[in-house]
Amino acid sequence: MSLSRKGAHVFLANWVVLPLQLLTGVVVVRALGAEGKGTLAVIANTVALCAMIGHFSLPAAAIYFVRRGDYGARLLLANYLPVVLAVSAIVAVLALGGGAAWFRATLLPGVVLGTPLLLLGLGAVPFAMVTTFVTTLLLALGDARAYSRLVLTGGILTLGATAAFLFLFQWGLAGALLAVTGAQIVTAIWGMGMVYRRTYREPGDLRWSVFRALFGFGLRQHGASVSSQLFKRSDTYLLAYFLTPRAVGYYSIASIAYEAILSIPRAFAHLLTGEAAGRAGTAAAALVARAARNMLWLMLVAALLVAIPAPWIVPLIYGADFSAAVAPLLVLLLAAVLVGFTICLQTFFVGVGRPGLNGTFTLIAGVVNLVLSVWWIPRYDIVGNAWATALGAVVIAALHLEGFRRLSHLPARLAWMPRTEDLRFWRQWILSRSGSA
Repeated sequence: MSLSRKGAHVFLANWVVLPLQLLTGVVVVRALGAEGKGTLAVIANTVALCAMIGHFSLPAAAIYFVRRGDYGARLLLANYLPVVLAVSAIVAVLALGGGAAWFRATLLPGVVLGTPLLLLGLGAVPFAMVTTFVTTLLLALGDARAYSRLVLTGGILTLGATAAFLFLFQWGLAGALLAVTGAQIVTAIWGMGMVYRRTYREPGDLRWSVFRALFGFGLRQHGASVSSQLFKRSDTYLLAYFLTPRAVGYYSIASIAYEAILSIPRAFAHLLTGEAAGRAGTAAAALVARAARNMLWLMLVAALLVAIPAPWIVPLIYGADFSAAVAPLLVLLLAAVLVGFTICLQTFFVGVGRPGLNGTFTLIAGVVNLVLSVWWIPRYDIVGNAWATALGAVVIAALHLEGFRRLSHLPARLAWMPRTEDLRFWRQWILSRSGSA
């Protein structure tokens, strides 16, 4: 299966997940209201942040080593699991030990949560880490179909469990947390099974050399990952600090479409990084340029498909008071297009062994975003935060595009201007889909 076809397969899977995520949000809002939705958004944000910081960008390192043939997927997974256990223990100590007050004030602002519910929510951290690593390995192995099955299963499980626990059993916030954590557990275990079945002939023991190689590469990329997550996650904490969990609830509805659309380039980037790592510098640059320009225009179309009906659909399915989410949603869709384009460009720097540049560029853009958010949230509410995100996206896209131009020695327009072969591919792909329907 070619990279284009794998990418199209990933796109379809993530596009199907989008309505599942939207429906899950509707279920939560109808059962728990804006306040409950905001509380869940803060908890989910904290889980994602802990998981991301804890994995030390080892998933990116795994792509690099699998595609270069240095280590097998089973071996890498075996040496990643001790990291998951260590990070889980650290999160538990921070949340329940002497630093519990700091943990709640910093990572759960405005959220009143008992210890059992806190443990239930944070219980998703290790399984989120495993799911991220496993999906990365599946894409590094070129198995886009297995990735799609895993992603779709996770979306279906989350929606079904959320609806059952909130409406059938009436378990409230505990039910919503259990649905998310339970879905993560199932997808993590199933995903590990997929990897182990594909690689049953490979060794899967613990090796210090593998562990050291993973961290040696991952830590160079980790600055980009941390900066990216701060760029993405800080707004939830700032909104909870300056405003209320209800405001976070409104903004989280706007963020659902943003995150769902961005799942497309994030997943495709795993495929692209592996392909770039297996090519020489010039060939890798040409490949990334083609992928980036296709992703840019594909994201623009996807954003328009969401933006046009949003002013009518959002109040209809969530309630009239959620009209407040429409304006930030439209602004965030603009940001998503630019961030998706940037994610594709970042694969070039990882593929040619220069991941540190991603960290530098993302940190600069993250600081811009953070400063603007602190300035504009008290003045312009959630819409101000959305514009801060959009301007941060402009900065990060511009920095990566210029860095790509300088390092690849290719004209910048090659990464964003459509070419004849791109239009030919999409025409043929659409016709083939129509013919098989």
